[in-house]
Amino acid sequence: MNIGLFNIDYKSAALNQLEQLYFKKEQIPEFLKKVQENSTISEMVVLSTCNRVELYYRAPNLSEAKHWLADFLTTQKMISNDVIQVASSDTNTPKDIIWHLFRVASGIESMVFGDGEILAQVKNAYDTSAKIGMTQPAFNKLFQSAIAAGKRVRSETDIAKGAYSVSSIAVEAIKKHFDSQLTGKNILIVGTGTMGMRALKKLAAIGQANIWIANRSHSGLQRLAEKYNAKAVNMDDLNQTLEIVDAVIWATSSDTYLVSKKEMSQMATPPQIMIDIGIPRNVNPDIEEIETIKLVTIYGLQKIADETIENRKAQLEAVNHILKDEFEKLNNWHQNRSAQTPQLQCQK
Repeated sequence: MNIGLFNIDYKSAALNQLEQLYFKKEQIPEFLKKVQENSTISEMVVLSTCNRVELYYRAPNLSEAKHWLADFLTTQKMISNDVIQVASSDTNTPKDIIWHLFRVASGIESMVFGDGEILAQVKNAYDTSAKIGMTQPAFNKLFQSAIAAGKRVRSETDIAKGAYSVSSIAVEAIKKHFDSQLTGKNILIVGTGTMGMRALKKLAAIGQANIWIANRSHSGLQRLAEKYNAKAVNMDDLNQTLEIVDAVIWATSSDTYLVSKKEMSQMATPPQIMIDIGIPRNVNPDIEEIETIKLVTIYGLQKIADETIENRKAQLEAVNHILKDEFEKLNNWHQNRSAQTPQLQCQK
């Protein structure tokens, strides 16, 4: 299969580099349509999450397609040359890329090993491309196989036990900061999208802290607050609220910083810890200059994630067995489809 990969993730790039290539959900369909109309790329799936951005593509000439894609992204998203170099530097063979996709869908390539969200993100990325007509039989089978592999990993191993995610690790970071004593603590969640809601549900399930929630749209916020025994906050009152809470989880899709050193340094009692899981970042990194505030970004959650789920890595042998099985099924499909298709061999 003639397949290319244009990607960066938490292992290959700094957070400010990942932010440049990141696609919001609503941006992907329009991007795919432009690729479809202006290039020789026949199939593409864009996977964009808080710790990876991956563009899988097929074209008659992969080298030509990669150069076109680099130029197009530079123009469309004003991406810096260093990001383009990182994202386009791989020399993976088609079988390497396929194996990588299988690992991503299974959760073992995630920052949070066994991530409970990534499989749905892969499925949504594939569905978006399929609806636009940017997948054909080869990519349909490829992504259906990867999704099937991810489902088997979750049902046949304990890798997803506990359903950890970036949002739940953010809550763990706050618990660790306060020595697991959240009783009476005031915790604010800014943003009620997928990541904010996961954090809200996790905190509500613990049932110790006083929870506050804020969102740009006030519609339904009060009802949400009542459901989870939280207090609704108008974004206009955000700064006043920041002075009375102990911790904050930032989880919006804002294109600009929502708070910086300037505002926080003027507060008599700012939060002790702030977890920024927004992409792009919600908090200006200059806040790190304030000694009384601990700022943790998505990348900063890595150590806590590793400590929390070390026992899951014991499942890796079983996971690889499943991935190899699904890999061979995909290989057999290619052989049956065309006797002249080069055989894919899994050497992992």
